[in-house]
Amino acid sequence: MIGVADFVVDYPKEGAGCFGLLLISEKFHNKGFGGKSVELIEDWAYKHHRIKEITLGIELINRKGYNFWIKHGYKPTGEIFSNEVMDIQNEAELFVKIKDS
Repeated sequence: MIGVADFVVDYPKEGAGCFGLLLISEKFHNKGFGGKSVELIEDWAYKHHRIKEITLGIELINRKGYNFWIKHGYKPTGEIFSNEVMDIQNEAELFVKIKDS
């Protein structure tokens, strides 16, 4: 398996989608699989679910993830929120991408 993705349709509102997770196995990093995965999921969401905007959260300590999502057209909103992963409290920032008409 190369990776796994979690995408929720009509969340947090109708017409929006949310990446809950995109995880690519480390041995497949920097080979285009992450970018292609994003592209395929976005195309599916736009075509089959009429999604107009996609959001996701990036932990502030995840600089590689931050740069990856910016490279793929997502913009940081400045909205910071707390989340807990495996009993560790983290700060994350909300990112958004609005579909071009």
